[in-house]
Amino acid sequence: SVPAVAAAVVAAIATLAIVGWIFGIKPLMTVFPGLVSMKPNTAIGFMVAAWALYLAYQRKHRTLQGICAWMVFLMGLVTLIEYIWGTDAGIDQLLFRDPVQTLFPGRMAPITAFNFMLIGSMVYPSRLRASQKVGDTLALVVCFGSTFAIVGYLYGVPVLYGSIRYTAMAIHTGFAFLVLSLGFLFIQKERGLVRVFQADTAGGIVARRLVPPAIFIPIVVGAVFNRFNFGQLRLGIAFIVVCNVSLVVAAIWSLARALDKSAIKRGMAQRASEVDALTGIHNRGYFDRRLRAEIQRCVRHARVSCLILFDIDHFKSLNDRFGHPFGDEVLQTIAQACETALRATDVICRYGGDEFALLLAETRGGEAISRGGQVRHLARGRRQRLNVAP
Repeated sequence: SVPAVAAAVVAAIATLAIVGWIFGIKPLMTVFPGLVSMKPNTAIGFMVAAWALYLAYQRKHRTLQGICAWMVFLMGLVTLIEYIWGTDAGIDQLLFRDPVQTLFPGRMAPITAFNFMLIGSMVYPSRLRASQKVGDTLALVVCFGSTFAIVGYLYGVPVLYGSIRYTAMAIHTGFAFLVLSLGFLFIQKERGLVRVFQADTAGGIVARRLVPPAIFIPIVVGAVFNRFNFGQLRLGIAFIVVCNVSLVVAAIWSLARALDKSAIKRGMAQRASEVDALTGIHNRGYFDRRLRAEIQRCVRHARVSCLILFDIDHFKSLNDRFGHPFGDEVLQTIAQACETALRATDVICRYGGDEFALLLAETRGGEAISRGGQVRHLARGRRQRLNVAP
C-alpha cells in the first residue's frame, strides 16, 4: 500500500498549504520562516496528482485517472510557456493574491512545472500499460530533482532549489515530489525497479539494508558539517571521514547480520522440507534425491551400496484396534531403532505410510543383511510394549 500512503501524504501536504493561503498562516505555506512558500497552483497540482496516483494504484476509473493526469501535465506546460515566452496566462494568482513581492508572484518554479509534466506523463493510464522502464526513468528524474532541492535547503545553496532570477521551489514541494515519485515506483513493484526491494533473496536484503544508508548518510553528515564547521577545514574533513566510516561499517555489519539470519532461516526451512514431521527422519523427497545421487556415484566410481525396504506387518489392524496415536508411536519406535542400528552416513527414510527405506553407502549384501537384522532385533526388543512384531 505504499502508493496509497504516498498519495495520502502528498494530499495532506497540499491541503495544509491551501489552508495556509486561506487563513494567512505562514508556517503552513513555508514550513520554516523566511523560506519559499508553496504556491496555490502547486498545492492544487499536488492534490490532483495524488488522486491520479491513488487511481493508478487501484487500477480502476481509468477515464478519471486520465483526466487528472492531463490536468497536472497541462498545469506544468502552461507555466513553462509563461516562463519561456514571457507571457501571463492568468493562472498564477487566479485563486489567491501573493503578498510577497517577487518577479513572478504566485507562479510555481520552473523545475516544479517541469516535474508536474513528468508526473502527468507517469500516471497517465496508457503509459502505465506501456513500458515500465519509461515510467521508472521519469520517476527517477523527479526523485533526483526533488532531492537536489531538499539538499539545497539543508546546505544553504539556493541554486539547487531555484535561480534568483526565477521562482524557487519550496522545501515541502520538493518533499512532496519525492514522495509522489516513490509511490509511483511501487505501483508495479512486481516488475519495476523496486521489485528487488521486495524480494526475499540476498539481493533484496542488500538493497533494503544498503541503499537507504547510502542515500541518507552522506546527506546527514554533510548537513551536520555545514551547520557546525568547527572553523577548521581539516578538522571538518576529519569529522566527515570518521562519521562516514563509522556509519558505513555499521550498515555493513547490519547487512552481514541480516544475511546470516536469512541463511539460517533458509537452512531451517530446507531442513524442515526434508524431514518427516512424525518420525523426525528424512522424507521420501529427500530420499529420492539421495538415491539418484548414490546410484550415479556408484556407477561413476564402480562402488557398491545397498538399499533396504521394509514395512510393518499388520499396521492397519493396529490402527483399527488401538487407534492412530498408537500407530504413530509404532512408527516413531521403528525410526528410533533404525537410527540406533545404522551409521551416521546411512540414509533413513519414511518411504510412505508404514514403509521405510534404508540407503547404506559402501556396504555389501552380507553387511546390509546384518544391519537389517540389528534393526529388527531392536524393534523386537520393544515388542511387548508395542504389541507388534516387525
